[in-house]
Amino acid sequence: MKRLAERIKKINEGYNESGHPIDINFALEPEYLKAAAAVTQEMHLDQPIPKLCTLVTASPFDAAIHDAFGKAHNLNCYLMYGPEFMSHDLASYLGPEFKGKFPSQYLLRTPKAWLWCNHSVGAGDPIDAADIKSD
Repeated sequence: MKRLAERIKKINEGYNESGHPIDINFALEPEYLKAAAAVTQEMHLDQPIPKLCTLVTASPFDAAIHDAFGKAHNLNCYLMYGPEFMSHDLASYLGPEFKGKFPSQYLLRTPKAWLWCNHSVGAGDPIDAADIKSD
């Protein structure tokens, strides 16, 4: 992931187009995937780097772009997912059934004061210190 992150950093540094962060990430994703394939080959990995791993590695860069976009507009980036800031509706990314839809239609305008959180514990999870085994 470190080697892939270095590649993704260079990809982002070389990108000079302006646009909404979702558009930028959508444009860069194919380059990230090519970089993952190149790293897989260079490192002689027996399996390709998974797409999810590639996107997780790229996510801090995407977050930074979102943050910069929000700062440039002096707004929280979550308030900028509507047609007034985005050039394309969700159909451009997800298919025709999302024509005329924008992420803002699915997000809260203000954060909730609290939310429920669950922690699932499986049968193999240690309950107390005596259950922890070291290798």
